[in-house]
Order: sequence, then structure tokens, then C-alpha cells
Amino acid sequence: MKATDDLFLLVKALSSSEKRYFKVFSRRHVKEGEVNKYEILYDAYDALPDEGPYDEARLKASIKDAKISKNFADEKKNLHEMIMKALRSYSAGTSIDTQISELMIDEELYRSKRLNTLRRKTLERAIEMAETYEKYEILLTLLMKRGYMNLELSHDTLREQADAIGVEYAQVLHKIQTITDLRNLNDWLFIQVRMYAAAGLPQNFWEAAEGRISDPTFKNYAPGLCFRADRIYYSIWSLYYQLRGDAASSHDNQARLYALYDAYPHMAHADPVLYLITINNTLTSLLSVGDYAQMKVLLDKVEAIHPANEDEAGEAFQLLALYKMIYYSGVGEYERIPDMIPWIIDGMKRHRRKVNKAREISLLYNMAMAYMMLQRWDDVIDYTERIICDKSDARQDMKYGARLYQLIARHELGQIDLLTTQIRNTQRWIDSRSPLSDEYNSILKLLHTAVKEGAGYFRSLESSVPAAVDEITAYPQARIWFHARALGVTMRTAAAQLATATA
Repeated sequence: MKATDDLFLLVKALSSSEKRYFKVFSRRHVKEGEVNKYEILYDAYDALPDEGPYDEARLKASIKDAKISKNFADEKKNLHEMIMKALRSYSAGTSIDTQISELMIDEELYRSKRLNTLRRKTLERAIEMAETYEKYEILLTLLMKRGYMNLELSHDTLREQADAIGVEYAQVLHKIQTITDLRNLNDWLFIQVRMYAAAGLPQNFWEAAEGRISDPTFKNYAPGLCFRADRIYYSIWSLYYQLRGDAASSHDNQARLYALYDAYPHMAHADPVLYLITINNTLTSLLSVGDYAQMKVLLDKVEAIHPANEDEAGEAFQLLALYKMIYYSGVGEYERIPDMIPWIIDGMKRHRRKVNKAREISLLYNMAMAYMMLQRWDDVIDYTERIICDKSDARQDMKYGARLYQLIARHELGQIDLLTTQIRNTQRWIDSRSPLSDEYNSILKLLHTAVKEGAGYFRSLESSVPAAVDEITAYPQARIWFHARALGVTMRTAAAQLATATA
């Protein structure tokens, strides 16, 4: 049987404080004078290289205790169970879910002891907490427990109790169903944004989108049902208008979503990671309307947050890494970004289990854009190549952009033969996936013309650019580059001139 790396990944995922806690915890479960096999095996796992891959033969060779080696499978199982017991103890009461779970365990214990007054108080606390933090799926179970308890302990008003239970169930089920339906629509739109937005939406997309938008659950929804449903509702409209190219309306709805935390401040505490994701999406919408001052306010707010665990720390890291780069680019401080990159690369390694492929590509993409504005073309090729070589479906929009920007970098480096081949390959790559947007097609044609006509092409423009260039919106650095070449100025100067002209 092939060795699995589950335990290896678990050990490597522990934070420094969790590791210390585990060692103390495991010693409590070993009799005085006995060998702590948990700690011996744990240390062997911890000594393996963090990056992997998991090498079980190397692990076994490092263990000197014969009893552990002889019963290796059992000892691995025991260690896994002990680590999870330690983690449950370590995290007890630290989240709303664990607090409710602990109250449910308490209720069971009081029930078994026939301590019904304590049982009722505990259930009411759990129900109140589930209602406050909108844990509706758990709330159903809690209401059922309370209903059984009432029927068990009170026989005078059985019909009234049964009716009340039915009303409570129906209200909670309605909220769950509404949240589920809205979530399905939101997820579908989110996938369209990630997969197609920049390169052109699939044929018949809007027919399908309008059909989904007209679903009665969404069409008839009136904000105010609950935080979770309202949050998804505004997210749907924000994504919808983003796909429509209406940045102002998209931002307005994202701002309404973010403002929900003012009305429900406890929800930021209930799910800090979701709150950070909301800030992340709000920063994106602020970028789309060019509000860099408010972006700075939100970034300062994130820097002031003290993460409670590795998950929150990873979320905060990737948010700051991405949006500080975007902010510095937006205010023209491109030279500050290369100084950030060693910190970002280190953070991507430290939080590698948190930074997913989509966010990794986003970070690489923005590094490439900064280097493009600084005209460090070798670095542009380096970072765009990392994106292009990724085989996942993540951030197809940025993969389209990376291919374009790499073509521009090769033109700047005079790699004309390679550029000609790569333009053809890019055309084939895109044709095999989805129809080109007019904008993307225009850029490819302009690049092809620049290659065909040689060095005289940009001189012939006489400080002007083809009209198609000023229609570029999805790939702003491409537009800046064409202007810079036509005017014979740096990328940064061209960007400043375009910003002044737009204002």
C-alpha cells in the first residue's frame, strides 16, 4: 500500500504555539517513567523537510525505538488522534462553532444526569448564540432538541408546543433555502468573472445570466432577511455589474455589502476570515473606481488586525501583499514594489497552504505589472512565464494578460524571431479555448504590425497612436506601452500623461 502523507501534512501545518501545546498535552497522557512514543514519532515527522515530498523510508530510518517501528501503522494512528485531541483542547471556545458544540455536549451531559434546569439553560444559550451568529444549520438541531425536551417535560400544552416548533422550523428552513439559492447564483457569476471577464464572455452568456437573475428567489428578494442572505444578495449585484462593465454600480453594491458589518458588527468576530475576504473584495471595487485614498484607509485597518490563528494570518498576508502592490502602482510608487517582493515570496512559502493558486497567480501578475512600469523587461518575462506555465484553470483572465505582456517584453528586448513565433502560438492557444474579445484581438494585431514593420513603425506614428489603442481597458499596461513607444517616453511618464488627459 502506498504511504499517505496525511499525518506529515498535519504536523507541518501546526503553528509554533500549537506544537508547544501538543508536547505538553501529550506528556499528560503518558505515565511517569514510560517512553513518550507520541513525542518521539512527532519529532521524527517534524524533522522532515517542510517542502516535502513525504519520505516514509527516511522517517522510519530516523526512529530508533523498536516498538514504534514494529507497530508503525498503529503508532501513526495514535499520534494523529493525539494531535487532534490536543488541537481541540487548544482551540476550545475560540470560535462560535466550537462554543456552540461545547454547549451541545453540556446539554447531553445534563440530560443524562436528569439535571433539567441546567439542561434548559444550556440549550437556550446555544440557541441564542446560533440565532445571533446566523448558524441556521446548527440552529435546526438545537430547536429539535428543545422541542423534544419540552414534549418530554411538559404534557399540558402538547398541541401548542408542536405548532410552535413547526413555525420555528419553517422560518429557519426558509432562511437556509434562500441562502442556498442565492449562494448558487453568486458562485456561478463568480466563476464567470474569474474564467472569462477580461478575455470575452462565452456566446449566449447574457441569455443564461438574465435567466438566472430572473429566478424568483433573487428577483423577489428584499434585503433585511438576515446578514448572510443580504451579504450574498449584494455580492450577486456587484458581480453582475462587474461583468456588465459598470464599475460604479458594482462598487455601490460592494459598498453596501461592506456596510453590513456596521449593522452586524458581531459578524466580523464570528468569521474573521470572511470579513477579510469582504475587505479584499471592497478593495477591488475601490480600485475599479480609482478611490486610492479609501484603499489606503482599508489597508491600514487590515495592518492593525492581530490575527488569532494561522488561517487569519494567511488571509491578512495575501490581502496586504496584493493590495499594497496595487495601491503603490495606482499612486505611481512603482519602485516600492520590488522592495516588497522578498517579503511576499517568503510569505507565500510560510502560508503556502493558505495561498491558493488563484491568489498566487494574482501576486505574480502584479509583480510583473510593476516590473513592466519600471521597464525591467527580463523580470516581466520571468514572472509572466510562471503564470503561463501554470496548468490549473485558475485566473484565466490573468493568463490572457500574462501572454500579452510577455509579447511586449520580448519586443522590448529585441527578441523578434521568438516574438513572431509566440504571437502565432498565443493566437492558437486562445482559439482553442474561447473566442477572442475585440480588444484582445486588436492588441495582437497591433503587435503583429509592429513586428512586421520593424523599428520604423513607432516612428511613423508621429506622437499619436491608433484609435484602437485608446479603446484598451482590460489591459491598461498595454495601452500605456503603446503611448510610451509612440511618444518616445518612459512607461511612467506615459501613464502620468494618460491620467492627466483622462482627468
